[in-house]
Amino acid sequence: MRQEDGRRAQGDPGEGDQRLGRIFEAIKADPQNEAYTRAGIGPPYTASATSRIVIIGQAPGRVAQDTRIPWNDKSGDLPPRRGFAQKWHPRLLELMPDVRLTVLIGSYATRRYLGLKSSAKLTDVVRDYRLYLPERFPLAHPSPRNQIWMKRNPWFEEDVVPELRRRVAEALAG
Repeated sequence: MRQEDGRRAQGDPGEGDQRLGRIFEAIKADPQNEAYTRAGIGPPYTASATSRIVIIGQAPGRVAQDTRIPWNDKSGDLPPRRGFAQKWHPRLLELMPDVRLTVLIGSYATRRYLGLKSSAKLTDVVRDYRLYLPERFPLAHPSPRNQIWMKRNPWFEEDVVPELRRRVAEALAG
């Protein structure tokens, strides 16, 4: 189910999804978001009260903003706006009680949600992903720019990707 405005794509919205829709509107009205709202750029995220998996990354790039489709960019690991995730993520996550797995993509998300110092190397964090299971799964940003990283770290494709697939299937299965 894809939703671009914080509400269910089909059917009558449940109470949780109505509350998610109100948060979406509150984000648009947030003074810190004013320039984006004025430019017609809505918050590029999707959420549902029945979500079982949450994917958290960095600030969206221009393509994701223009299309309002999260993860629609080919590259970039831009810093998120200061304080924005701290302000809005807890409110969103509170309305998603069925989440079983949080996938953290890129250095900003992994450092924030795993409580790591800024000196933590993402390669080491991803290699040690088992330390953060079963709730969190850290990953490198999946961009074409990371192809060199992928070649230098074949263990990622051999070990991490199969485990991620297994964890996603497990979270979705119930």
